[in-house]
Amino acid sequence: MNGRKLRRFREFICYAMEFMGIDHNNPKGDYLRQLLQDKLIQHTHYINTNSKDMPQILNWKWNNQPNGQ
Repeated sequence: MNGRKLRRFREFICYAMEFMGIDHNNPKGDYLRQLLQDKLIQHTHYINTNSKDMPQILNWKWNNQPNGQ
């Protein structure tokens, strides 16, 4: 993963954590940041190896479909 993409991802995580009210200095915030960063690296590696998204991405569905669909 290139540095620019990782930097943008970190910025996105910081904004999302701020929106959710998670303090940047909170140990849970550090854990969440690291967990998501590791998952992004794992996903990138999977795509580079298999030329497609991971199954949990490909098979993802909305839990609450409008109009009972």
